[in-house]
Amino acid sequence: MKIGLISDTHGSLPAEVFQVFKGVDAIVHAGDIGAEDIIVELQVLAPVYAVYGNVDDFKLRQVFPLWRMEQLGGKHVLVTHIIAPLTPIGLQHALEKIGCPQKPDILVYGHTHELCIQKVSDILTINPGSVSQPRKGEAPSVAFLEINASGEAKCWPKFLPQH
Repeated sequence: MKIGLISDTHGSLPAEVFQVFKGVDAIVHAGDIGAEDIIVELQVLAPVYAVYGNVDDFKLRQVFPLWRMEQLGGKHVLVTHIIAPLTPIGLQHALEKIGCPQKPDILVYGHTHELCIQKVSDILTINPGSVSQPRKGEAPSVAFLEINASGEAKCWPKFLPQH
């Protein structure tokens, strides 16, 4: 299963996203969507699992949850917008704070606008960065998560052209 990961669109979805996400089995949006049209547009490519972010308005908060746990490719994938600090104890406290009943295999989050892929304890944590407002001079980015038939997960970034 190949999953496209995106976050922090803030109402702007570059056309390149449609090319790079072509053929994915699912898309995960980790918040700060900006406009519901973003999700509608992504749904043309694949099913979308989205959460709201801290700058999303009341309307988006009525449609999307603060966090969600999805079974994707046989893995428990937690999606939320803000998660900090990314230390073993910090992650445990953050999961308790949002009320997540079980530990995920994979965590997808946003908020920082900075691409980050790392293991925290035995959880693969992924921030795909931002396609609309990257920080620290980075290029706009998304990421891919691939889970093979034996349950092995790998993740890699994809940088988009700067406009």
